[in-house]
Amino acid sequence: ITLNLNGYTLTGKITLTNGQNTNAFTLTDKKADNYKAGSAGGVLTGPANGIEMNNGTKSAHNKLILTGKTLTLRNLSRAVNGQDFIDITAKDVTFTGNTDSGIRLNGSYHNIVAEGAVFTKNTGYSILTNGNYSTVALKDVEIYDNSGRVYVNSNSTVTVDGGEFHDNITTSQSGGVIASVGWTNTITINGGEFYNNKAVNGGVVYLVYTGNVTINDGKFYNNTATSNGGALAAGNRAVI
Repeated sequence: ITLNLNGYTLTGKITLTNGQNTNAFTLTDKKADNYKAGSAGGVLTGPANGIEMNNGTKSAHNKLILTGKTLTLRNLSRAVNGQDFIDITAKDVTFTGNTDSGIRLNGSYHNIVAEGAVFTKNTGYSILTNGNYSTVALKDVEIYDNSGRVYVNSNSTVTVDGGEFHDNITTSQSGGVIASVGWTNTITINGGEFYNNKAVNGGVVYLVYTGNVTINDGKFYNNTATSNGGALAAGNRAVI
């Protein structure tokens, strides 16, 4: 199922049931392939939650695709909200002005891919997975001017491949860009530019308990913390 919001603003909530359906629901704003004919833009707005995703199952995850260079999810509480067995792909879409989260999944077994997406001026989390066994892949995303960040709990992975992460500031939380608060998480940064981020601990990355942080490439500058770690803070059982 595809819902095309090109030229429209939708105020309200979309609820996605699963029913053992392995097909994805797609929200887009496309007018033509590759926007050759242009796009008037599409907006999903609040103030309530935007897209509610019911639980999937182990064999049939509930799937959502958000795609569109001028598709915006704005001024919602949780732009996307769900719990267990959920897959989300966000490509080129913008999340802005959301008060709780851009994407918030409270259960376990999630796969989130954000490619070319923008998270800006959100006062809550950019992405939150508050359970176990989640993967978050960030490819050429922009996360800037937020007080929220990417948050994972336990037995989860975050991979960063390029993008810009700047001016994310939290005065009460740790991890200005990525916060790993559970056990046995893996964070891999293969590139990207990280600057002017600030948190209590770890202006860019905060790893609380066990886990691994690998930085293969990237630029880090002007990141600060009010307590520990200008760019990175990790517990004494973590592997860097």
